[in-house]
Amino acid sequence: MHSTEHESGTDNVDPLPEAKHRSHLLRNVLIVILIPFLLFIAPILVWLSYYVNPIDVVLANEHILAEYELENGDVVSLIQFWNRVDFYTTKLKRIDSEGNLYEQDLDGDDAKIWHATITLDPNGYVLNVDTNRPPAYWIDTSLWRVGLAHVGEYDSPDPWNGLSKVKSSK
Repeated sequence: MHSTEHESGTDNVDPLPEAKHRSHLLRNVLIVILIPFLLFIAPILVWLSYYVNPIDVVLANEHILAEYELENGDVVSLIQFWNRVDFYTTKLKRIDSEGNLYEQDLDGDDAKIWHATITLDPNGYVLNVDTNRPPAYWIDTSLWRVGLAHVGEYDSPDPWNGLSKVKSSK
C-alpha cells in the first residue's frame, strides 16, 4: 500500500537535516576563523595595547599624566596624546599665574606613558619629571629651561631653550 502523501506528489522530506547541515557549516566556519584569531591575532593586539591605547588612536585626546602647582600659582603639566602619525607626542605645559600658556615638545614619537610624577627638588627651583622609564626630565623654574636628567644630574648637556609662549591671557 502506498501512502496518500506520496500519491499526491508531495515528498515527505524532513527539513531538519538541511538546517542541521547549515548549522554545522556555520559552526565550522566560526571555528576556522576564531581559533587563528585567538591564537595569533589576539595576543598581538593585547601586546600592542600596552604601547598604544586603542581609545587614544580613535579619539586622540590629551591626557594629563602629571601636574604640579608652584607656590606662585604657575601650573606645570606633563601632557601626552596620540599624534595620529607615529605614536604619542609628549609635551610640557605651563600656565602662569596670569593665564599665559607655554609649551615645550619633549618627544614627538614617544611610547605610551601610563604614569608619571612631577616633584619639586629640595633646592626649591628644579622640577623633576619622572616617567618611570628613560628619559627623565628636569625643569629649571627660575629660567624655565627644560632638559634631560642624567643619573641624578641637573646640568643636562642638552637642555632646550625653554618653554615657548603659545597663548597670552590678554
